[in-house]
Amino acid sequence: MKKKRHIPPDGLAGPQRYLAVATISLGTIMTAMDSSLVNIALPTIAGEFQISASSSVWIVNASQIAMLVFLLPLGALGARIGYRRIYLGGVVVFLTGSLLGAFADSLTALVAARALQGIGGAGIVGVQHALVRAVYPASRLGRGMGINSMFVASSSTIGPTVAGAVLAVASWPFLFVINLPLGLIALVLGYYVLPWNERAKERFDVKAAAMTAATLGLFVLAIDSFSHGGDPLAAGIEFAIAALIAVVLVKSQWGHPTPFLPFDLFANRMMALSLLAGQCAFIGQLLTFVTLPFVLHNAGFGQVQIGIAMTPWPLTIALTAPIAGILCDRFAPSLIGTIGLVLSTAGLLLLAFLPEGFGLYDVVWRMALAGLGYGMFSPPNARQIMHAAPKHRSGIVSGLLGTNRLTGQSIGAALAALVLTVAVTNAGFVALALGAAMTAIGASLSLLRAPRAKGA
Repeated sequence: MKKKRHIPPDGLAGPQRYLAVATISLGTIMTAMDSSLVNIALPTIAGEFQISASSSVWIVNASQIAMLVFLLPLGALGARIGYRRIYLGGVVVFLTGSLLGAFADSLTALVAARALQGIGGAGIVGVQHALVRAVYPASRLGRGMGINSMFVASSSTIGPTVAGAVLAVASWPFLFVINLPLGLIALVLGYYVLPWNERAKERFDVKAAAMTAATLGLFVLAIDSFSHGGDPLAAGIEFAIAALIAVVLVKSQWGHPTPFLPFDLFANRMMALSLLAGQCAFIGQLLTFVTLPFVLHNAGFGQVQIGIAMTPWPLTIALTAPIAGILCDRFAPSLIGTIGLVLSTAGLLLLAFLPEGFGLYDVVWRMALAGLGYGMFSPPNARQIMHAAPKHRSGIVSGLLGTNRLTGQSIGAALAALVLTVAVTNAGFVALALGAAMTAIGASLSLLRAPRAKGA
């Protein structure tokens, strides 16, 4: 039997750390690139299966909803049975979903495969930050978060390019096949180099996990229905049921000596402000990503130009995040994060007030400024959140980080859809101004952390 390697008091050292980082990065690449790969192929898949564009959206939604539903439960379970087990199990499930997706011959089969990918992705993402914390010494935690953010951003950037290259020479099932070598390498490396964590002694609260999953799943379904012009009554019922379950969940967890949801950690000012600041940033990001292509299309930009114009944001995040990670290990993370969101706010305001007859360059440098700010904010914010939690609670907080991102993006997408429906004539300005307002609120929340951030 393989001997368990427990986490040293302050991270891993030498080659094992670098190989562990490589393993975590491979999982990050697979999950971050996944959605952008499939998005590019949606028209092709819809045509082959002879389904409507609205029906094809479920190919994307199935994975996102499944991931959101399982993120927190799997993050919490990782503390109980080991982050390593959850991560490697997530890779196995993700690869199984990829293989089934490659052989899917109907919408139902493909949606089921995508849901399986989402569950596997939840296992990977749900313990990702907990593993980063375990692998890196506390003095270099920001650097670890920066590297993780770099791979998320760069994978999102190259996803459409990879998808385009694959579809130019092969059919869409090969978009799922390319996950297999990445996942297999991650499994082999992970088996040998990922460390074990000390297991939490508290039992896994199955009831609380189920209620959490139901609340988040219904919440996102309601938002998705609302943003895509679904039945308002159905969306309202979903919201109401989600709210009812949430009330019962909070009541059962409040005052609990070992709560499933970290309500006790929310009392930590640093944790609460960091999560709220992150939520505002994610909302602002999706408001921009959803509405800006429509603004550019209406201005006469072609598909290639729109793609070029959207690239600087994730590209500058990939370039900036590792540097921000190093800086936040040396200086107050809250200050670096606040400066980042101020820059993002400036970039979004400049996008909202694009001059008459603007060209590609006018958009590119503004998007680069917004992405630069976001890259400066994300690693310090993740570091603050993980650092504010006790090590034995890293799993649930890691899942909370992923949940925070996905819910923020869902709300941002829903707000963008609402703006595009209501403010038809000036939707671009309204959405970008609203995105700037959200990032400005996030910057204000980030700044509030400053007095107590030194040494955090």
